[in-house]
Amino acid sequence: MKVLMVSPHADDAEIGCGGLISKLRVDGNVIWSVYFAPCTEDPLNVDHLEQHREAVKLLGIDKLIEYKYPRNILENYKQEIRDILFKINQEFQPFLVLCPSLHDFHQDHQVVADCCLTIFRNSIILGYESIASCPTFSPNVYITLSKLNARRKMQVFKCYKSQIQGRPSYFTPDAFLAHLKVRGAQVRVPYAEAYEFVWGCFL
Repeated sequence: MKVLMVSPHADDAEIGCGGLISKLRVDGNVIWSVYFAPCTEDPLNVDHLEQHREAVKLLGIDKLIEYKYPRNILENYKQEIRDILFKINQEFQPFLVLCPSLHDFHQDHQVVADCCLTIFRNSIILGYESIASCPTFSPNVYITLSKLNARRKMQVFKCYKSQIQGRPSYFTPDAFLAHLKVRGAQVRVPYAEAYEFVWGCFL
C-alpha cells in the first residue's frame, strides 16, 4: 500500500499519526512524507529541520519532500500547494493520505487539509489530530497501537528537543503518551490514535 503523510509544518504529521505510520511500516508499505513550512524563522525551532529528518528516518519513511514556504501564511500559497500535491498524486498515487483535520483551528493546517480534499479524490483521506489546535476534534476512526507502536511514536516525539524545551506547556512526552492512553481507553485497548474520516475512494 502507498501512504502519503502531508504536514503543514515539519513535525505535524509524525506527531499526529506517528503510531499509525509505525504500524504500517512494519507491514512493509511504501510511505512518503511532504511538509510545506519548516518554521526555521522561529528562534524556538533551533535545529528543528535536523530533528525532523531524524524523526522521519526513525519512522522509516521512504521519501521526504521538503518545501520552504513561510509559516502562518500558507493561505497565500494555496494554489502552489495544490499544484505540488497534484504532481505528487500523479507520480505516487497514494492509497491512503494522512493530513490535518478539516476542523483544525490552525490556519496553515486548514489550508493543507482543504488542499488534500481537493486533490486526493481517488484516495482514502484520514485527518489526524493536533493536541494544540483541535479542541473540537470529533474522531470517527480509531487505530489501535501495540506497545511497540506507542514506544516508537514516543521515540519520534523525543527527537524534537527544541519543541520539548521551547514549548513545555503542552509539548511534553507525558502529555502525548497520556493522550495515546486516553484514545485507547475510548476503544478499550491500551493505546490508540484517533482520526477523522475525511474521504474514501475504495477502488
